[in-house]
Parts: sequence; C-alpha cells; structure tokens
Amino acid sequence: MANMMPYGEQPAHPCDVPVERHDGGETKRRASGLTIRDHFAGVALTGLLAAESDSEGTGIPFGNCDKFAPSAAIFAQMAYMLADAMISARDVNQECPF
Repeated sequence: MANMMPYGEQPAHPCDVPVERHDGGETKRRASGLTIRDHFAGVALTGLLAAESDSEGTGIPFGNCDKFAPSAAIFAQMAYMLADAMISARDVNQECPF
C-alpha cells in the first residue's frame, strides 16, 4: 500500500524502535521524527546562517541575543520558504532549466 501522506509531511528518517511490551516481550514501533519539510528547512537554515557569517565575526551577532532575535524569525521563515520550494520543485515534472 502506497503512502498517501503528502511528500513534505512524510518522515525524513523513519526507523523501527524497539518498545518493551507489558508482558516483558519486545515489539517494534515506527518512529518518524522530523518531517521531510523540517529536514529540508534545517539544511536550508544551515546554508543561510553560513552565508551570513564571515571570518571577521561581523556577520550574525550570535553573542548578543537581543540583536539576533529579529533576524532569527526571518531566517526561520526563509528556511521554510526554501524547504517548500524544494518540495514543490520535486513534485513538478519538468525539463531542467539549465
């Protein structure tokens, strides 16, 4: 049976986790963790933050949370926008534009 869950909502790294039963036996439970969308956003966020930093330390002011707080929300929004774009691009069956 095919997974009917939209692609971005599917688990990024599903795995079977051993779970102890009440009778002392063991069974496996499917653990989903992050969605693919969350995973893509995390990867995008890493790139966004790396692009904003520099060797002289004049990029993102990580040491000063008050200065970074407004930027954090923007970076998070951008990361999910990029994740959504990656999911959409995967779903579109088109020729490579390059």
